[in-house]
Amino acid sequence: MTPDRDLLDELAAVLDQVDPVPPHLAEAAGFRPPTAFVPLAWTTDSAVAVPAGKRGAGGSRTLRFAAGTTTVDLRLDTVDGLGVRALGLVHPPRGGSVLVSWPSGDHVADLDHIGWFRADLVPPGPLRFVVRQPGLPDLTTGWFVQ
Repeated sequence: MTPDRDLLDELAAVLDQVDPVPPHLAEAAGFRPPTAFVPLAWTTDSAVAVPAGKRGAGGSRTLRFAAGTTTVDLRLDTVDGLGVRALGLVHPPRGGSVLVSWPSGDHVADLDHIGWFRADLVPPGPLRFVVRQPGLPDLTTGWFVQ
């Protein structure tokens, strides 16, 4: 992470707490926020971990998020002309699903018994992943751009 990105993330979190988007406006924009959630901290991102002077690895990006003892690993692969394929692993596995959201829609992917999920042909642009596990608050990555 860069100091600027860290500052922007902290500012976004404060604004979400002190002045959240009114539900009727969020619904009109197609945004359905989770009712109770815990933010996942962005711990690694291959898009910012590439050494200086070296180009990125191509159409793939890996990210890791964490909250408490839960980690969420994501691999986002760009499929030319079709969108983004998301493959993820939630650890420890507890069942449930992952809601993949973008400004104009969303997709629910079930978690398998190991904690894997997959979402194909997600549009590029702003994305958010919300992990929903039985008996636990939702965990959300917050919005980021792919």
